[in-house]
Formats: sequence, structure tokens, C-alpha cells
Amino acid sequence: MPLMWTPGYLNRALQLMENVALLPEDVKLCKEAVDVLAAILKPVPVAEPLQEEAKASEEAPKQGQLEDTEKLRLPEYCDQFKDLHAKLQSLGKVDSTSLLTLTTQLVEEKRPGFEEEDLAKYEQKVKEWQQAYTNLVEREKQMREKAQQEREARKAAKTSL
Repeated sequence: MPLMWTPGYLNRALQLMENVALLPEDVKLCKEAVDVLAAILKPVPVAEPLQEEAKASEEAPKQGQLEDTEKLRLPEYCDQFKDLHAKLQSLGKVDSTSLLTLTTQLVEEKRPGFEEEDLAKYEQKVKEWQQAYTNLVEREKQMREKAQQEREARKAAKTSL
């Protein structure tokens, strides 16, 4: 089973493969992703549970039941995977390009749009900051003038006494 086990994980992966088979021709799965799923679905020899594992399974019976259910469905998943993999291969829906290359291409395609959006947000923030700065400078100027007037008024009041 995969390192991060979530019940339904394999079923969702197979459902995705099925959906890709039904989508238009330009939608494909990466060969690396299909290979990872194939590796997960390889039959694993079942060993006798160790004492520590037995204790852990006693502590989490619900998790153990879910895993047992998934293990029982493993042959069904394997058969479904083989059928879907053959179908995807025949439709030409498995892309042999590496996942890193595909990700890089996607980023290169999408980056200009994201950069424009980020720049627009940044420019808006800069305008807001400039407006706030201008307001603070104006307020500080008014406060200084008011303080100066109050000092002059006090000075005038002192001299008149």
C-alpha cells in the first residue's frame, strides 16, 4: 500500500484514469503517474504481522478494517488498472514526457498571465500605500500647524498677562 494511505485512494486513481479515457484527445496522463500506480498495485506478499503491528492494529480497529477492505479489493483494482491502462495506451492517452518537463511547460504557459495579475495587484497596493503616505504626511503637517498655533496662542496669553 502507498505510504500515505487514505481509503478510496486507489479507487479515485482508477476513476481518474477512466475519466481521462472519456475526455477529448488532448487530455493525457503522464506515464510516470501511471507507473507509480502500477507499482502500488503490484501484489505484495503478505507477511505474518509482528507483535508491534498487532498491538497497533488493536488500537486502531477501524483503520485496520478499512485497510483490510482495500486489500480484499486489490485484485479487482489490479484488473481494472490493466484494462484501463490498455485502453489509455490504445487511445494514445499516455504521455511519455516526464512529469518535470510537463510541469515546466505548464508553468511557462501560465506564468505570463499570473505575472500580469500579480503586477496589477502589486501596483494597486503601491497606489494604496502612496495614498496612505500622502494622507499621513498631510495629517502630520496639519498637526504641526495646529501645535504651532497653540504654542503661539499660549505665548501670546503669557505675554498679555
